[in-house]
Amino acid sequence: MQISFLYFEGCPNSEPALKLLKEVLSEKNIKDDVDTIKIESEEDAYRYKFLG
Repeated sequence: MQISFLYFEGCPNSEPALKLLKEVLSEKNIKDDVDTIKIESEEDAYRYKFLG
């Protein structure tokens, strides 16, 4: 399974959301790595379909 976490610099919710995601994955015994992707431009947002 591929798990991607998308965020942008300055987002006040990114750290708590990533922590929660990792906690839930651990509780569900999902060992897949989380690919953390920083959205740095409008082009990145389009490429990754980032709506945040």
